[in-house]
Parts: sequence; structure tokens; C-alpha cells
Amino acid sequence: MKYVYWVCFLLIVGLTTLFAFQNSGSVNLSLLATQITLPISVLIVLIYFLGMFTGGLLITLIRALVHRLSQEKV
Repeated sequence: MKYVYWVCFLLIVGLTTLFAFQNSGSVNLSLLATQITLPISVLIVLIYFLGMFTGGLLITLIRALVHRLSQEKV
């Protein structure tokens, strides 16, 4: 079973490396007065982590609201 994990790990690392090399073209990102030039792969990874952060934050806020409302009813 240990070898299966290593094969999966190496496959993921290989695909990630391939993705980064194939998407190395630059893209301009502008927000208000700031402009940044990034590789497409870096931008996709940043957007992915931003989505994970905001999604986790939203779930946490909803759970806190439900918990607070359930405490008020008791």
C-alpha cells in the first residue's frame, strides 16, 4: 500500500510540474491602481487558494450563525 501512495504522490507532482511548464505564459492583473504580471499557473493557484479561504470562511460564519440561533431558542 505504501507504494501506491508513492505512485500517486509522484503522479500528482508530475502533473503539477507539467501544468506549471505548459502554463508559463504571462498575464496582466490589474486592481485599482496596481498592475501585476504573473504566470497563468501562479494566478490559477492563487485563485484556487483564495476560493478555499473564502469558502471556509463562509462555512465558519454560517456555522456560527446557526449555533448562535440554536442557543437563543433554548
